[in-house]
Amino acid sequence: MNNLFCNKKSIERNALIIFLCLVFVFFYIFYSLIHPLIPIDLDDWRYLIRNRLFIPIWGEGNPTKIMPEFLYPFISSIGINTFYPFTKDYILSLTIIHSIFISLCITGYIYMFIRLLKKRFSVCYSHAILFALIFLLFHFLVFRTQETNNVYMFYAMDLNCYYNYTLPNLLCASIVISLYTNDWLSKNICPTIKSASIIFVLYLALFSNLYSSIILMSYISVDIMLCYYHFGNKNINIIQFINTNRYKFVLIFVWLIIHIFEANGERAAAKWTNHKPFILSVKQAFMCLFDINVSPHFVFLSIFLSSIGVFFFKKSIYYNNYWKILIPLLFCIIYCVLLSAKVYPLYVLRPDVNYSFVFYAVFFVLIVLLKIYQKYPIIINIIPISIFMLYSFINRTSVTFCDLWRDYDFATIKTIIEKNTNEIIKADESCCDSVIIWVPTVNSGDSWMFSNGVNYNNILFKHGIINHNVHIIMKDDDKALK
Repeated sequence: MNNLFCNKKSIERNALIIFLCLVFVFFYIFYSLIHPLIPIDLDDWRYLIRNRLFIPIWGEGNPTKIMPEFLYPFISSIGINTFYPFTKDYILSLTIIHSIFISLCITGYIYMFIRLLKKRFSVCYSHAILFALIFLLFHFLVFRTQETNNVYMFYAMDLNCYYNYTLPNLLCASIVISLYTNDWLSKNICPTIKSASIIFVLYLALFSNLYSSIILMSYISVDIMLCYYHFGNKNINIIQFINTNRYKFVLIFVWLIIHIFEANGERAAAKWTNHKPFILSVKQAFMCLFDINVSPHFVFLSIFLSSIGVFFFKKSIYYNNYWKILIPLLFCIIYCVLLSAKVYPLYVLRPDVNYSFVFYAVFFVLIVLLKIYQKYPIIINIIPISIFMLYSFINRTSVTFCDLWRDYDFATIKTIIEKNTNEIIKADESCCDSVIIWVPTVNSGDSWMFSNGVNYNNILFKHGIINHNVHIIMKDDDKALK
């Protein structure tokens, strides 16, 4: 009997491994072929070789964006040193490494959700995989826009934004899921490798992006509030309360210091709101919330399941834990509006920016669904049907996920960039002093894929692709498309 039980556990564990491998393969194909991760924007190239210190820097353009500005060139260098000797293709080497890394991060994010199901809800691996599929599909179901028919929660408009927004979003959301599984921040930190890893991850999360770190900090803040309410009912003294939540208070303090650094950075000094009164910018950012094209299917499912969660489980002990998700959702909306009002009100419309409160909405819907499953396990029989229903709700009437970037699709962009990069490399191999590269003209007149503001010669030289200085002459012309 024990052998049978062990075999069943082994089969389920193998099924989980296979599922996670399939998730990784799907996203690798997605980011290497469907939505190829290649350096497109000016910042994509500029930050490829940036030597960012692993500490906050007062007065910098991005004083506290340690995670994206350190990780992006670091991962790029690994890709060039690992894959270029075999591919002899500079752009392809970058695409491979970034597709692998971002796919691994998304796979880890999905694994954290499955771990939550297993540890906190005691869901078997086979059922957890089904719920994880629903969780994953929601990330593609939430948004629906006219320009691309369907954007998604993992979307960013260029490679640099994946490191500035998407990856910090995934990291902070994964930490929240982990804390919801087990509140390890209320425990003592011992001098172990595990504790060192936790501190390192929290450091990356805090020093990543304000739009992302609010995901974690809103959860921690609400957790402290609920803990205070719980302690208040038991008349426990304030010293014990602070001692229990000391690590959380430290994180909040560091996060507030980060805001001081950011407020004194170069980008904050630029006053992006064009001297518009702050209250008008807040109003504009708030109104943008209503312009987010949310799928009606997601809205209906959210309202339906939320109603069940609020009324059906109102007398449940678990009911108070719903506030750990709903209040952070509200905090994220307010914070996103205020920060966007200061930076640029239309930022609210970006899926990599509004990810913070959309994540909590999706997370809440799944938690309610799990509680229904715990009370009525028979609903697992309709989960496979639900998965295909959700998939069918995703708009797939056109080339849905080949998102346009300005005037050209990613395939065209990839061809142009590969062609021009190879021209520079060939000029170096032929010992030429200069090379002409053609770039297409867009509506703004900006040669966005190759710009005089970036030293491409220096980038290729630092990555060891070329051996001497090649003067690059850029000409705007639609010949670049031929």
